[in-house]
Amino acid sequence: MGTIGGRRTTSSNLFAGTAAVLLRRPHQGRIETINDKNCYVANFWRAVADDPTQVAEYADGPVVEADLHARHNWLVQSETAIEFRERMRVDPDYYDVKVAGWWVWGQCCWIGGGWCQTDGLDQRRPKISCDSHGNGVHKQADRWGQEDNVRLALCGYEGEHDNLERDFGWECVPWKAQGGYANRNKDNENKHRERIWFSPACIKPQLKPEQLGLF
Repeated sequence: MGTIGGRRTTSSNLFAGTAAVLLRRPHQGRIETINDKNCYVANFWRAVADDPTQVAEYADGPVVEADLHARHNWLVQSETAIEFRERMRVDPDYYDVKVAGWWVWGQCCWIGGGWCQTDGLDQRRPKISCDSHGNGVHKQADRWGQEDNVRLALCGYEGEHDNLERDFGWECVPWKAQGGYANRNKDNENKHRERIWFSPACIKPQLKPEQLGLF
């Protein structure tokens, strides 16, 4: 920061966060630069610049611990949040007033660090939406199943996902269930049909055959 007669002429805040330092400055600088790669910070400023009233409505509310953790989880882990962060990085005009309001509300309520931290969550995270037959995995197997840093495991019965072995090089491991509600039926044959299909990047521990049982 440069100063002349005790007054700042240039202000640079490289990790702006909520920009509290800038907003509470005693004097306005000739040049003021703030920066932060955090999508929530950028979204807040975009939203406030374009629709401050809506942001204020989402940010207004009492401090409730249950709400704080629920909103934190939603802002970080939900599919909406993942898509939000991806779009923030490619569309300079995009913003979300709900995310902005909830984020700044939590920023004021949260004690300590960690609020909406997403370090590592968005690094080539596979998006696989599965129905009860694992069709989501089948659709994405040709993409994520070949990644060296992505490991997928799909459970099912014998014969259900053999195309993963045939077409994508997955490994099928048989195992036998030892418990569960199904075993109340003494004639349960499905326990011998249990299979797990592992994508090629999965680690293969050197185990004895008798150690392959999961339970």
